[in-house]
Amino acid sequence: MRNISDKFLMIPKWIWKIMFLVVVILTLISYGGATILENIEVGDVADMYETIENFYPTIEELGSWEQKWIFILLDATLILLIIYKRPNFVISHKSMGFDLSPVDKKFKKYNWLFVNKLQQTDDMINLTVNSDIVTVVDNMAIKAQKSKYQVVYYGVAHTPLVFRLGLKYGDQDNVKLLHKKRSNDDEFEEWGTGKTSIWVSSQEVNCSKKSDELIVAIGTSFEVKKEELQTLQPDNKHVLYLQTNPLGFDAILSYEDAQSLRVGILGQIRQLVKKYSIKRIHMVISSSVAFTFFLAQGYSEHHDPEIIVYHYDKGKYTWGINMSEQGRNAFIINE
Repeated sequence: MRNISDKFLMIPKWIWKIMFLVVVILTLISYGGATILENIEVGDVADMYETIENFYPTIEELGSWEQKWIFILLDATLILLIIYKRPNFVISHKSMGFDLSPVDKKFKKYNWLFVNKLQQTDDMINLTVNSDIVTVVDNMAIKAQKSKYQVVYYGVAHTPLVFRLGLKYGDQDNVKLLHKKRSNDDEFEEWGTGKTSIWVSSQEVNCSKKSDELIVAIGTSFEVKKEELQTLQPDNKHVLYLQTNPLGFDAILSYEDAQSLRVGILGQIRQLVKKYSIKRIHMVISSSVAFTFFLAQGYSEHHDPEIIVYHYDKGKYTWGINMSEQGRNAFIINE
């Protein structure tokens, strides 16, 4: 997921600073400042100058070099490398509560964060759903798509809203996802790299049922139990349970694991869609905000069936959002 510039920016700043110090000394020498350097007896500059002079006793001859302007160019370039941070279009999404923990200091060290707050808590209090809630999410996705910057997403929000945003933004690889570990509630940290042994188990229920609707229950944080699906009438539909091993709030912490899980999950869903000619999917997700967004990015509005994603509350799924509908028409309320 990281491109070349990401890896380039991860080079420690102290390396650039050392290189800058060397080039500054070479610049001063080439423009007649050797006497000044000889009089400096303390600090890194004196040590660096003495080292250079030991290796190149004729270093003062740089003053007659016609291309010595290159040192000034290198000075300017290294200053930019020292101060440069990659600009990011940040979506800070909140629909549960009003405050979010800060972003990891290490992440901010290498990135400029242009934060776009998607604050929907007031609208979600007492489930006062209206057209603005969905429209605001859709507009944020469009705004992010039009941004020329890397997109960063994090937050604490209702599953249907998170899925909607990921789906509408689309399957683009210029997204960084931040997750707040339960072992560190203070900051949101970016997913890392590398693969673990995490895998997905599946269980298909109601194989003989004549239905063109499919319930998909995905669990990476907690197991989704049959009794929790009763508002979705599981006895009348095909049901697919997908669960990671291991389960946990922090089960998914790398882009490689997330990609492997997404491919496996969507692959199994599409197999049943084809097998049973499914026209509508009812999806429930017990997972992190980061993975819910990432999973939604891989779902296709044009090639996959109509999908409704539901919110879990006190042992049941009380409402959802139809991802094919707009505004108020998108909300599904379960009695």
